[in-house]
Amino acid sequence: MDKLIELASTLVAEAFIAVLAAWLTNRYRNRQEQQSEVGALRVQADAMTVAAMEL
Repeated sequence: MDKLIELASTLVAEAFIAVLAAWLTNRYRNRQEQQSEVGALRVQADAMTVAAMEL
């Protein structure tokens, strides 16, 4: 019985680690995408500023 409890607790711990790793990976990926979008918006804003100054 003790071995079964030990096995179950190990499985729960590994499942928790897997869920945490997946969450962190998704969070990192979303942050990277957000930073890329911010960079693209800055480029567009600069281009619009230049275009407005040329008018």
